[in-house]
Amino acid sequence: MPLLKKISDDWTPKEFPDVHVGDTIQFDAPYEQLVRTGKAIIVDKDGNELELPGQLFECPVCFVKVEGLKNFTEHVSSHMPKPTVVKTEEKTDKVEKPKVSDDIIAKRLANLAKAREARKLNLENKK
Repeated sequence: MPLLKKISDDWTPKEFPDVHVGDTIQFDAPYEQLVRTGKAIIVDKDGNELELPGQLFECPVCFVKVEGLKNFTEHVSSHMPKPTVVKTEEKTDKVEKPKVSDDIIAKRLANLAKAREARKLNLENKK
């Protein structure tokens, strides 16, 4: 006993005269023509659409006949190309910091000391 969901105003079942578009009913009468003409769709208990039972689908790649929409989609997806993984080489080159010699450090410290003295004199002259 399939669940049918009414999708067209053109059809009102005799058993359920108060059914509106979007309502789901338990329908025991022949329903294939209703589905094919777009008056109703078959749904599961959660409201998901289903195909007509016993439908055969033909694979467009290998022309095998597969029963059921789920089986068909699984079969066709098996023909899809496998995704290629692009390997990137990891660079192991480490950037080494240049080594600063003691002479350079001494010159920098001397320049900092001179700059401090000049700044101190500037501040005193502004007062």
